[in-house]
Amino acid sequence: MLIVMITKWIGQGLLTVIPIFVTFSAIKIVLLFLMKIVAPLNKILPIALQGIPFVEFIVAIVIFMVIGILVTHLPIGNLIKYIERLVFNKIPVIKTLYFSIKKITSVILKKPEDETDQRVAWVRLPFKQTYCIGLMTSK
Repeated sequence: MLIVMITKWIGQGLLTVIPIFVTFSAIKIVLLFLMKIVAPLNKILPIALQGIPFVEFIVAIVIFMVIGILVTHLPIGNLIKYIERLVFNKIPVIKTLYFSIKKITSVILKKPEDETDQRVAWVRLPFKQTYCIGLMTSK
């Protein structure tokens, strides 16, 4: 009986800690990657801007905004879709990773257009009386 309870507690602890750890790790990896990409801009920036904390992060946000404008209003979006079909659909591991990340990102960032996009469900976990909240992305 004690082993069952200890196993349950360990399982619940893992279900609590792993998503938090993965989320913070992913955010840290993305931020460090962005900082490395835009770090050379620090040499070009005026001296007044170089003292601002996280100026690289601000520059990265501006770069994302410019890319969003270009993809939205120019035929660059079509070029990206063509590259997706040409390259990412052909390589199995990259296909799985790229399109999974793209799907997750679109679900997180898109604005719901109707009520069906906003369904929330209780998901029963294998532990007794343990549930979590899930988001329904399709009917």
